[in-house]
Amino acid sequence: MPQAKGRSPITGVTTDVDMSVRAIRKDEFAKRLYNLLLEREMNQSDLAKKAGLGRDSISQYVRAINVPSPKSLKKI
Repeated sequence: MPQAKGRSPITGVTTDVDMSVRAIRKDEFAKRLYNLLLEREMNQSDLAKKAGLGRDSISQYVRAINVPSPKSLKKI
């Protein structure tokens, strides 16, 4: 499990952070998004147009490279 040490910008407390949790979240989000696209018979370009996001962004979400920001998630 990858771990990182860092100081919280909010509390200023130094903590150990388990970075594998974020990777699991990316993977789970990607699976759910992909299944929803299939269920609604949409492709990534359709979703990008409807959400007002870039096609590359949607592609990164589906491939579990990145997760959307809260603002982008609301658009999706």
